[in-house]
Amino acid sequence: MGIVRVEVVRGNILNILSNAIVLPANTGLLEGRGVSTAIFQAAGRKQLAEACRKIGTCQEGKAVVTPGFRLKADYIIHTVVPRWIDGQHHEYERLCASYLAALNAADILSCASVSFPLLGSGNNGYDLSIAFDVAYQILQQFEGSVLNTAYLVIYGESTARLAAEKGIPYIELPEAYMRKNLLPSDKAPRQKGAMEQAIAQAGAFLGKKENWDAMLDVAFKIVRLIKEIK
Repeated sequence: MGIVRVEVVRGNILNILSNAIVLPANTGLLEGRGVSTAIFQAAGRKQLAEACRKIGTCQEGKAVVTPGFRLKADYIIHTVVPRWIDGQHHEYERLCASYLAALNAADILSCASVSFPLLGSGNNGYDLSIAFDVAYQILQQFEGSVLNTAYLVIYGESTARLAAEKGIPYIELPEAYMRKNLLPSDKAPRQKGAMEQAIAQAGAFLGKKENWDAMLDVAFKIVRLIKEIK
């Protein structure tokens, strides 16, 4: 289909109507804090925790998929964001890989749209400005077969101010507003069997070492570009 359309939105990620929502996960796929807590609660803690238990673990920079359960989204894409250490352990490259893993999963799942929080910007310790640049650059450069829209959801005054300083427009999303008018075809009913097959296909793609190596190679190139611009 081509390069995805990127929309930066300020608001609650749970209020965005998209086919998939990205959850910043830990390696044990256990409920965390912040966005993780909100998604677990909205999806249904018991069901989501059980689905995660069956998967088991996920490595840093990679992703796994579960159904969305009670969410508006069909799928939850769990991606493990590495923690900042000292900048000498390819932290930004692996952050890029987390985005790529989630984007590829959404495309394989035949999602028209996917919603991302600003990965790495909370307790993981990344510089907020570079974390924003990584997110925006990688979303802008992704070419999807089915995926056509990626929402980067920001929350808080400091991130909104940063977007304004970078000259990147964003939509202010009122707490109770649903984006049904912007995504009329994204929520077509999906049969259970079709969803299970899509999740299996995404898992097979993300589990192959050669695909991980390819995503990591792209991540290194994007981070080099960002650092050159800065």
